[in-house]
Amino acid sequence: MSASHYVGADCCPTCGYVFDLASGVTTRGRPEPDDISLCLSCGEALVFAADLHLRCSTPDDTRDWPADVRRTVYAAQREIRARGRLRAKPAAGGIA
Repeated sequence: MSASHYVGADCCPTCGYVFDLASGVTTRGRPEPDDISLCLSCGEALVFAADLHLRCSTPDDTRDWPADVRRTVYAAQREIRARGRLRAKPAAGGIA
């Protein structure tokens, strides 16, 4: 079972979905810069920046991911996108 960690209010730069928790797939630790995340609403692949705010992944990011990580990300994206977008949660901390 993965532990969830409070990361502060943030939103997906692609769809605006607001969240404040992160859960590891391969680790129980808190997220660190350059760790990968996925938006649970739109499936966008995101990367934690140095300040732990999320940014969209770039082609350079994805090119550097090991093949097994890319497969896991792409499979999760397919599942998220097949399910459809989540309803927006109320904005917290001024994030719109």
